[in-house]
Parts: sequence; structure tokens; C-alpha cells
Amino acid sequence: MQTQLHLRAQPLRSLKEVHITCEFMSKSLRNLHKPKNLPSADACRACRKHRETFMHCFAECEIPSFLWSKITPLIQGILNTTNSLKQPHLMLGDLSEYTDRSIRQRKLTTTLIAHAVYVIWTTRCRIFHENSSDTPIQTWQTLRRLLKSLINIKYQIAKQQQKVETFKEKFLINSSLGEISHGTLITHF
Repeated sequence: MQTQLHLRAQPLRSLKEVHITCEFMSKSLRNLHKPKNLPSADACRACRKHRETFMHCFAECEIPSFLWSKITPLIQGILNTTNSLKQPHLMLGDLSEYTDRSIRQRKLTTTLIAHAVYVIWTTRCRIFHENSSDTPIQTWQTLRRLLKSLINIKYQIAKQQQKVETFKEKFLINSSLGEISHGTLITHF
């Protein structure tokens, strides 16, 4: 009996959802180290050029590498740093060197990284189970849509509750992700 893979097309809405998703991905990623779980110990299913390892799947392959290059400036803006970051995917759950930053900055960074890992994972699942041929640009567009949707949902709720200033403090830290102009949310990514 075959089961169909149903991929989620919505952003993770709460920190609890992010935590549960990260926990699931963390367990799944640990299983990637076990050769029996790899479809091929030699070739990456996405690029078919390199050996499929944990680091390759989530950092070095062209899709994750492209995504990390796109979100690193966003993370630098959120954390208000121009310093080079360690690889963002390694920051998930470990923002210990940024303890001087606000909890909001760290939560937003974690949410951003979790969404990126989630999109990388679901893209790899589509490639493996559906023989999809997603490109790095298509994957970035998927991540952008998810992040914009998440921010827009939070903005609409804030408008209804008349808490736009609180929204700005939470999500538009240092205007790195966007701004509100004449009542309209404009994202910068």
C-alpha cells in the first residue's frame, strides 16, 4: 500500500509548532546518519553530484546553499550584526552567543531558520518521493511565500487588535524584514 506525501503549504504559526517541527526534523536528520535510511549512500538525490551526507543535504547542496545565502542577510539584520555568522542551520536551537540580543530577536531568528530547514526538507522529500526538479530559485520563492504569509498573518491580527506598534517591535526589528507604509506591510526580501 502506497501512502501519498502531503506537504504543508502554510507557515508555522506558533513557537510550539516551530519547536515540534524542529524536534521532528532533528530526529529525522539524525536518522540520515544511518546508512540504511539513505536511498543511496553515494549520490545526493537533489544534485546527483556529491555524496549524500547530513552537511551536504542541509548546507552544501545547491538548494540549501542558495537559501542560506539569501537568509543570512536577514538574520544579520534581525540580530543587528554585520559580523559573519556561523552557518545559519547550525544556529537552530543554539543562539547562545547572542544572549545580549532580545528574546524577540532570538525567537524570530529561530523561526526564520526553522522555516528554511523545513523548506529544504520538504523540497528534498518532493525530489525523492515525487521526482520533482525544484531549482534553488523555486525553493527560495517557496520560503519567501511562507515567510511573507507568516508575517502578513501576524500583521492582520495586530491590525484587528490595534496592536500594530507591538507587531513592529516583534517582527520588523531594525526594519530588516520590512516596514509599514500608509497601513500597508512591505517586506524587504
